[in-house]
Amino acid sequence: MKSNLKKIIIRSLIGFALGLAVGAFFWFLPGNSDTDEISVRFVVRHFLVSGLFGAYAMGSTFFYEVEHWSITRATLTHFIPLFVLYFTVGLLQRWFTLGSLMFWIMLAMWLAMYAVIWLICYTSYRREIRKINRQLESWKAGSKDK
Repeated sequence: MKSNLKKIIIRSLIGFALGLAVGAFFWFLPGNSDTDEISVRFVVRHFLVSGLFGAYAMGSTFFYEVEHWSITRATLTHFIPLFVLYFTVGLLQRWFTLGSLMFWIMLAMWLAMYAVIWLICYTSYRREIRKINRQLESWKAGSKDK
């Protein structure tokens, strides 16, 4: 239990840093930082929310490690709250407005990034499982010879 909590904390800290980086990227997109409303409070809130979103996104990857869950259940348990959180925060932070072109662009980018990250992780885990299965088959074959 302690090692799981440690993993979640480490992943959340990494996610916070990545969230800050993504927040900085979107802050400096043309048209995003040239509003009349810029204040220190607004900027701090933008980066804090970006970091917290990243922390949740990375910290909640532990759903994929619940052994008795299917990949579908783990994915939906991770995806749905993350999706709702992102778009709720995005609307409240005025990163985009509902139905605007930026909303649809962000939706497409978010879905594409989630899909790419999911496929990379899935492929990596699948490769690792095949490797372990080959090692087990080799071990079984070696123990039958004795």
